[in-house]
Amino acid sequence: MLKLALILSTFMLATLAQAQNVDFGSAKFLPGWTQQDGSMVAAIRIELNPGWKTYWRVPGAAGIPPNFNWSGSTNFRGAEVMYPAPTVETVGGLQSIGYHDDVVFPIRIEPDLAGTPVEAKLLFTFGTCLEICIPVEQQYSLTLDPASDNNRALIQSALDQRPANAALAGVISAECSVRPEGKDFVLLANIHMSRLPRDVPVVVFETGSSDIWVDAAQTRIEGDDIFTQAPLQYYGAGGLVLERSKIRLTLLGEGYAVDIQGCPA
Repeated sequence: MLKLALILSTFMLATLAQAQNVDFGSAKFLPGWTQQDGSMVAAIRIELNPGWKTYWRVPGAAGIPPNFNWSGSTNFRGAEVMYPAPTVETVGGLQSIGYHDDVVFPIRIEPDLAGTPVEAKLLFTFGTCLEICIPVEQQYSLTLDPASDNNRALIQSALDQRPANAALAGVISAECSVRPEGKDFVLLANIHMSRLPRDVPVVVFETGSSDIWVDAAQTRIEGDDIFTQAPLQYYGAGGLVLERSKIRLTLLGEGYAVDIQGCPA
């Protein structure tokens, strides 16, 4: 998997310059509104030509995740990107997680000084695929006025399409463990729910560590529990350490999605 990552990185660097002229559709940085806590809502909207797709924050083994670089922004403390529930496909035997047609990524921006404009500079890199995957790079410079109110219906619709909160979706508990397997590991989870989904969901693990790769999970339902496990490869120095509070599980199924943040023993 590390070799695959290096190959993909090399491919991205080699093709990024040519990719800017590829007619995948369009990507726009949209202003929004100011919330009561002083934070600002904005969004990226990607409109794709027929047949094209782009990717979720965990794209699967065959995808390119979106990346947001805010260097150079002023009156800018930080940003949180929020993702509508994606769809899952199998491409060439590999799991692919993303979007077709039109997707909006809402962004919550926290200014240093609430009530004053944010000069947002964004370098946005993302993957687009038709027959092959191509990275695209877009640069934006946008003044976010705290008095403005734009694109509310569009962005709110995307916010409403996010995976459901675990408690509201009927998750009672989620317990995680790690099992050594040869030179690598297996990450396991037992999710107990008051109401189970109709079908076996795709479960996506996130660990919060760039030194850890978690492959596609195998999942089954028994009784009121969802059991899932995925191969884990660790590329860091020293021993493997997982922060349980940073483990994130997303359940993706037909017509539903659930977001579970934190997975205690």
